[in-house]
Amino acid sequence: MTDKYRRPEAQTTPQTISENDLDELLGNVDFAEVPEGFTQQVMQEIDQLPTPVATDQKTQWWQWAALISGGIPALFQLLAFIFSAWNVASLG
Repeated sequence: MTDKYRRPEAQTTPQTISENDLDELLGNVDFAEVPEGFTQQVMQEIDQLPTPVATDQKTQWWQWAALISGGIPALFQLLAFIFSAWNVASLG
């Protein structure tokens, strides 16, 4: 069976390039050079950045409400899993 949507003229043959041609091509390209000590300079600049200050704010009431309201469905899911495992085990 042939693919009726594939046109023979659209197919291309794979092309290969020799190592000598590739070396010549790459020899003509100017690559950017990394300056000496670049990594150390970048790390020093990172070390000089100010560190974020941890906040010592008290937990707000709505944060506790969000924690509890998220914990209730999680508890029910856990109980449903335990019940289903118990149900399957008791059926034999």
